[in-house]
Amino acid sequence: NAELKKNYEGQQSANEKLVKLNKSLDKARNEYKEQLAVINGLGKEYHTLCLIRKSNRTVKLYRFNNTTIGILLKMARDEARYDVLRQFYISKFVAIDDQVMMMQSTDLEVIHRETEGDVPYIVNYHRVDADGNISYHQLTYARAISEDGEEGYVLGFRDIDQTIKREKFLADALAMAQRANEAKTIFLNNMSHDIRTPMNAIIGFTDMMEKNIDNRERVLEYIAKLKSSNSYLLDLINNVLEMSRIESGKVVLDESVQSLPDMLEALSIIFEDLLKNKNLEYIFVNDGSTDGTEEILAELSARESIVESITHPRNMGKGRALCSGFRRALEEGFDYAITIDADGQHNAADIPLFLKAIEQERGAIVVGNRFHSKNFNPERGGNMNAKSKFANRFSNFWFLIQTGIAIPDTQTGYRAYPLAKLRGLSIITARYESELELLVYAAWGGVRIKSIDVDVYYPPKEERVSHFRPAADFARISLLNTLLTTVAIIYAWPKRVLNAILQVTIFIVLFLLMIVGQFCIAIYFTLFKGTPERKLRYHKLIQSISRWLITHIPGVKFNFANPSGETFDTPSVIICNHQSHLDLLCVMMVSPKIVIVTKQWVWRNPFYGVAIRYADFINSNGNYTQMESRIDAALQSGYSILIFPEGTRSASMEVLRFHKGAFQIACTKHLPIIPLVIRGAGEVLNKRSLFIKRGAITLEAKPRYMGAADGTGGNAREMAKSM
Repeated sequence: NAELKKNYEGQQSANEKLVKLNKSLDKARNEYKEQLAVINGLGKEYHTLCLIRKSNRTVKLYRFNNTTIGILLKMARDEARYDVLRQFYISKFVAIDDQVMMMQSTDLEVIHRETEGDVPYIVNYHRVDADGNISYHQLTYARAISEDGEEGYVLGFRDIDQTIKREKFLADALAMAQRANEAKTIFLNNMSHDIRTPMNAIIGFTDMMEKNIDNRERVLEYIAKLKSSNSYLLDLINNVLEMSRIESGKVVLDESVQSLPDMLEALSIIFEDLLKNKNLEYIFVNDGSTDGTEEILAELSARESIVESITHPRNMGKGRALCSGFRRALEEGFDYAITIDADGQHNAADIPLFLKAIEQERGAIVVGNRFHSKNFNPERGGNMNAKSKFANRFSNFWFLIQTGIAIPDTQTGYRAYPLAKLRGLSIITARYESELELLVYAAWGGVRIKSIDVDVYYPPKEERVSHFRPAADFARISLLNTLLTTVAIIYAWPKRVLNAILQVTIFIVLFLLMIVGQFCIAIYFTLFKGTPERKLRYHKLIQSISRWLITHIPGVKFNFANPSGETFDTPSVIICNHQSHLDLLCVMMVSPKIVIVTKQWVWRNPFYGVAIRYADFINSNGNYTQMESRIDAALQSGYSILIFPEGTRSASMEVLRFHKGAFQIACTKHLPIIPLVIRGAGEVLNKRSLFIKRGAITLEAKPRYMGAADGTGGNAREMAKSM
């Protein structure tokens, strides 16, 4: 009985302990549910929530959905380590352009630094789903300390695609409104300027009337000029008042016959003071006009220094008129001439496109292309007759035969000519086929020809004015093409073949020298340890060789512009646009203390791969951790990091979209950014070309940008866009 009683009491005690344990478990379970409820309530915007323990770098998942099921599968296979899951998530779900940035931004040391003061740390990135669709996502880190004092971080994932798109829509709407306001401001400023011009003329002629009040002939002349300015001012004010009718679509075009000499006289009267003040002048080419233009221009030239005229005693044709104007403009110091036909088919609003193309490709002839599908549609080009279309295709074919260059429109009159590079002006024919000759002679001289799309309008047949004589003009063009093709066979093509043979020979010699050189470099660094001093001497050798090569390319002029006096002595991130294989030579000659981030195929190139590997150039396709350690080592040794943010050569020579990796490195390392701008390398050796062409290459060093170093430039994405 005593034993039974003892057992009974022990069982009673165990039952009481079990009841207490169950109560504790229930309490813990309820507290856990409450915690989940709080998490769910406060984190509704986040589709995934987890806790990162700093001590052992493990992850505990609290909420997930199908977008993060891959993480669950990874956790099921491996230990839930933060670094493992981070690497897995970034490689599988983050867009390639953002992966480097994400590896840097999600490092626990960076998170610890960024969340100081209990400030949430936010990282935006592009997420890729299983179908390859890209959307905006965001990570938010916040510091968390458990009851036992262990430090960690709460991490939330959320989809911000709709938010970003909504913000972008609002930003676009705001930008549109700002552009509208700017357009109104510009319009008012222009109108103010346009109104002041005739007003100043009126005031000026009134003053001159007072000074010559006793000279009746002069006073009558000034009164006539006052009437002209008054008429111009009245028309201008009426046009301003017509703005409301223009916006409502009720404006009516008043077509009436005007006298060109009278129009020139009126323009000269109104603008002569303005032109004098700005040291500008008119250059008129009068190609044998018979309507009194010669007398008007002679009178204006005698009276006004702003008017300069070139008069042909008889009509000599478009070709001779263009050449006369080109020669005079070249004498006056102009670099380019833009030509536009006066038959109404072209839009003067396209002139900025030519200016942009001139800036991008200095020294090239820019030719408008009327036949692009977006412009040459049935509405705009439907009235072009079949003969004109055939004539253009015919001309394009012979131009290809004569020069080896294919362009879509060789007969357009809408062009920009680099005056100093025009060839054969003295032998250009008289009529409009001269424009084909200008292109052919320039192409034979190594001038690059670039096509840009322009607007076009062909009026109906009954409204069109043409001086084209099908039989005579076609026969003359055929004769010219026969002559040009003969010259091409005798001179131009043999010259191209010899030039190609010369370049192939030079390439073979350089290739053999590089093979021997790389062999010597490998032996040297195998026998002698690569100390910092030896590495610097090696970089100086690379700089000297690069400078010699880039300045001794046959037919190519090289210029390095450094107006700010940049020395490249202190570590920085150097960015440069990318056009050609020659870009490496251009940037390597700048300073010996530069390490370039290159793609893997460049790093392993048999022509120079060994040389750049021993120069410690960095392979961008390698392991990120290894890449970052190489960058840190280069910076600690006093070298700058050069990156081509476009990531590839631009065949069009337009600057492509910048990736943000270079700017992320500058922000993370608190380094200044030095922009380099290359012009002309793509013309000399284009991405799509095998041979070097004659031309000029300019490398310009821009002033340092300190926004990444001092944190005032915003984030990496903003800097990439602004650059």
